[in-house]
Amino acid sequence: MARILIVGGGERGSVLDDTLQSDGHVVVEASPSDRRALEHVAIVCWLEEDSPERFLLRAVDSSMRGFVYQGRGPVGKSCDWEDDVARLATRNAIPIVALRADPSDLGVWVAEARTAVGDLLGGRYPDAYT
Repeated sequence: MARILIVGGGERGSVLDDTLQSDGHVVVEASPSDRRALEHVAIVCWLEEDSPERFLLRAVDSSMRGFVYQGRGPVGKSCDWEDDVARLATRNAIPIVALRADPSDLGVWVAEARTAVGDLLGGRYPDAYT
């Protein structure tokens, strides 16, 4: 069991919250500006469209052990901040996993996010530092 923070995501965030809770995790949801959100958190799932750079900088000295975010999708939708976040994570030894599933296919997307959280908790970083 781990404490998971979900930032943003609307319906996706709620479904992921329910899924992770059914796996036995403690899940909290917060806004990107909530400075106390990182307290005792193992994994952060960033579901916002805005860049998480500032948030990640605050996380450097936290208990966070991994960071999951929605990356470039299979249809080529680009995050103009993704490369900067990957460099920041590498520089600060933060394991990251980018979700590549199409968020509109909720079942597939949630399964990928659930696997990403499990991989990070288990010390497996299949897409880390990319």
